[in-house]
Amino acid sequence: MFEIICAVVLSLLAAAILSLVFPGLFRRPTHPADDDPPTPKPEAKPVPPPVPPPVPPPVHWPPLPPAPPVYKPRVWHSPTPPVPWSPPTTTPSKNTGKKPWESEYTEDWSKVSREYRKSKRWICEGCGVNLTSHRRLLHTHHQSMDKSDNSPSNLRAYCVVCHSEQPHHDKLRVSIRLNGEYDQVVYLRHNQGIR
Repeated sequence: MFEIICAVVLSLLAAAILSLVFPGLFRRPTHPADDDPPTPKPEAKPVPPPVPPPVPPPVHWPPLPPAPPVYKPRVWHSPTPPVPWSPPTTTPSKNTGKKPWESEYTEDWSKVSREYRKSKRWICEGCGVNLTSHRRLLHTHHQSMDKSDNSPSNLRAYCVVCHSEQPHHDKLRVSIRLNGEYDQVVYLRHNQGIR
């Protein structure tokens, strides 16, 4: 009997020591519904939809200037074939023994020059500028520099600028600059798209 009492006392002491060291060791498990109401779980906050990046306001640029005109060389095609031209009969040259550029014009030179330029439709054979409305700016040039030779192969219809670029025409080059004819031809070339 004494042994039983000692065993009970020892077991109680052991239980008391264990309950002090491990306090939750001898507790009776409780059901959550029995004691306190369960703590509510925090609700998940709704995730807002992603915000698109702000759209920049439209930029109002000033209008672009018009594109500069494209200059293309103009090729002139006559609607009808040119008027056949034959030089008028002229008197033989009196310029024997002179250099070609020292020769003199024939008496009918003004008529020959006009008829030749008319046969070329008042268009410069050098640059192609149309001088129908500015006929005084188109000259008739002697290729051989012999002013008495009015054969068609020796004549050319040149604007004053192309004419001034021929050999031995330095005085003409100066005079057309002074009287403004050079600028007139350049202006007409520009308007007709000729460089």
